[in-house]
Amino acid sequence: MNGYSTICFITGSLSFLIGMLVFLANKKSKLNQSWFFSNLAVSVWIVFLGVTMTTSDPKLAFLSQKLLYVGTIFIPVFFLYFSFLLTKEEEKAQRTLRINLFFAFLFLVTLFFTPLFISHLKPRTNFGYWPVEVGIFYYPFLIWFGSMVIWGFQVLWKGFKSEKLAPSQRKQIKFIFQGVLIGFLAGCLNFLLDFGIYIIPLYNLLVPFYLGFVSYAIVTGHLFGIKVILTDLLIGVMGIVLLIFGLVGPSLSAKTL
Repeated sequence: MNGYSTICFITGSLSFLIGMLVFLANKKSKLNQSWFFSNLAVSVWIVFLGVTMTTSDPKLAFLSQKLLYVGTIFIPVFFLYFSFLLTKEEEKAQRTLRINLFFAFLFLVTLFFTPLFISHLKPRTNFGYWPVEVGIFYYPFLIWFGSMVIWGFQVLWKGFKSEKLAPSQRKQIKFIFQGVLIGFLAGCLNFLLDFGIYIIPLYNLLVPFYLGFVSYAIVTGHLFGIKVILTDLLIGVMGIVLLIFGLVGPSLSAKTL
């Protein structure tokens, strides 16, 4: 196991943990459910990204690539759904969820049963990652992914500017917008790895910062209905995880970051 995969495994575990705690705080809340599924998708993506940087078995690496794309496919689905729910547009949330689940199912079929999404592995990089050769269906997926993510941010920005929402709700949206933006900007750089642009993935250190911003929104505005003592605990856990990043970083620059 190298430092890059360790970052992935810790981030994935933390994302799942916080998503589960949010869900358990109010199992019936659609907002809590949407945040759980968003975090679950992130967790699946980044954990199997870590596996591709750990294994020396090409078959396992190729399977892990397909499984990480399961998470990648569902990230925009539940991010947009969460954004509509957070801004009190439940009708649009339900309608777009149904449409996006159809597209997600279509991409999953091409991913697992055809070579049209990803066809085969490329040679392993010097930092352990197994890139893939993408198929023709990968490009519509990228367009759809980018469109849904941009739409989600537009929904959040509109909610932040809306006079219909209480100031406390708009403040929550502000911090969530900032945190998720950092997470997406860092996470989306991983797409470059499958196009021959082999940037050492230190940027994945920034992915868990979206959890910190949401935790702050929870503490200051009681988002998701979680008590302050619980969110204080979550922030403490994040501090410990970031300390671990400093200890296991593969280089001095990674440790410093």
